[in-house]
Amino acid sequence: MYDPGSDQWTTVGSLPEDKTKSDLSAWSWQNYIYIAGGFSEDYTATEETIRLDMNQFADNFTASSDTIEYETMYPMAAPRGDFHAVTYFGYAYAAGGITHTSNWCTSLTDFERYHMATDTWETLDDLTVGRADMAVAVLNGKIVATGGEVKPLNCETLLDPAFGSLPQDDVEVFIPSIGDSKAEWVSYMASPRELFRYAAAAVPAMRAIYTFGGQKPYDASCQCFASSDEILMAREAFRSSADSTSASATSTGGSVSGGTAAGIAIGCSILSLALGLIIGRFLFSNLKSSSSGVLAESRPNINETASEADSSVNPKLA
Repeated sequence: MYDPGSDQWTTVGSLPEDKTKSDLSAWSWQNYIYIAGGFSEDYTATEETIRLDMNQFADNFTASSDTIEYETMYPMAAPRGDFHAVTYFGYAYAAGGITHTSNWCTSLTDFERYHMATDTWETLDDLTVGRADMAVAVLNGKIVATGGEVKPLNCETLLDPAFGSLPQDDVEVFIPSIGDSKAEWVSYMASPRELFRYAAAAVPAMRAIYTFGGQKPYDASCQCFASSDEILMAREAFRSSADSTSASATSTGGSVSGGTAAGIAIGCSILSLALGLIIGRFLFSNLKSSSSGVLAESRPNINETASEADSSVNPKLA
């Protein structure tokens, strides 16, 4: 638990062993923290949702107990890990992920929302592109999902670790509607970076999204999925209807210690941590509103790419 007043982290207890998960998602509402999904030690995905009553720490922020009390809530429809959840007007929205039922070889398009007040999950319109480990944030009343990981079609027989995980540059936007659960995802022009395993944070007062962490496509020189040293900041902007809806970004210099990596959202300029310079500017158009009506296809041909495989790897652990 982190106390901003004292700038200190405190271990306040632990969950029971059967509730210990990785690659899960969490959010807060009122005085509760909710935890959903994730993988057990053998990478079995769960749809479980539990709730922690943080009132148990109300009188003593540094209170500590061996086991934190929790309550089991209604489960998600899709068991999954490697996904992110964001909150908006009393709902938690969970997008994408991956599961053991496909041998960790199919990134999910599943999209659900959870109503905290009534303890109910509701299935919504799927993502256009199934992805795991993407960055998700809420800005200007829109849920923005960017980047992420897909697996090749021959994932189960894949031998080369270079193609076990394929970082993506897709950007999709969802406008939540309390009265209409059939709202759709809208595809924006692809980002200039292919990244996965990272997180996004919105700063509404600045009308911006920042993303941090993440890995780039496989790098043969290090035999790894190298981390990036860039931060991307995005702001949404609009042009006239004749030019179609668009998103662009501006940025300022900055630095992050420890080689913290970066991500992408809506439209973006890139911050180089090493140089502190703007090295690019990109304009993402709302492709479903474009005159052509054709969505850009910027992802790699995963069938052709994966056919070059020649060594062993566990798809989930790539």
